[in-house]
Amino acid sequence: MQIYYDSAKAKEIETKILEKFREGNQNRTKIHLSDFCYCPMKVFNRLIGMESMNLEDIAGLLMVGNVGQELIQILYPEEWAEWEDESILPSHVDLLEDGKVPLEIKWSSSKVTRSSDIKKSWVKQLMSYMAIHRSNIGWMLIMNLTTRRFTAWKIIIDDDEIENLRLTMEMFRDNTYEAVKIYLDGEVEKALAMMEIELTEDQVYECKWCNSRPGRKRTRLGLKGLGCPKYLNKKGLETQLRQVRF
Repeated sequence: MQIYYDSAKAKEIETKILEKFREGNQNRTKIHLSDFCYCPMKVFNRLIGMESMNLEDIAGLLMVGNVGQELIQILYPEEWAEWEDESILPSHVDLLEDGKVPLEIKWSSSKVTRSSDIKKSWVKQLMSYMAIHRSNIGWMLIMNLTTRRFTAWKIIIDDDEIENLRLTMEMFRDNTYEAVKIYLDGEVEKALAMMEIELTEDQVYECKWCNSRPGRKRTRLGLKGLGCPKYLNKKGLETQLRQVRF
């Protein structure tokens, strides 16, 4: 018997996972609720036609996240899973208990033992689902990949917060579509000025993993454009790419 490591086979599976992810991402021509919760430049870059760069180091996380989500969903009635809504922004919540209360499933390599440990973008996403479905209650189920333990978190918002979130989502949607139109009409600086949205700490951290980030790898792959014009380097400084047309 012979057992040996086959790097080519590992690369083949990894590439298939990433290509599937990239295909689904590139085919999205609308602004989705998840775009509202993460870095706003991600959806802007996608809508202006920037090609995404595969990031090999997230292939395993994508697989674990998708498989784990499906395993939890089958524990509940089928009609509760992947509940879709397009009233403000296209969205689908992992589970909608009794057709009313959103339940979102997340996976983390870091310990989440306090509410302050939960990523702000995750909280924003769940609160947005709650606003979409006008629910004052929402649940977040977090699986820690290191300890292999679940934690469950209950979020409560009032009616005023629901209305404010719905209004903010509408403003984000309309502003982003307008900025993309202006950009494609050739008014680069004006469009980027419209995307001057203060990023949270979570969103700034995303730059490190962003599939639109500039760099030698993007150039080597021959991808269209030089990358996100608002990419933050290791020192937190914007790169000077604002004159680039994608």
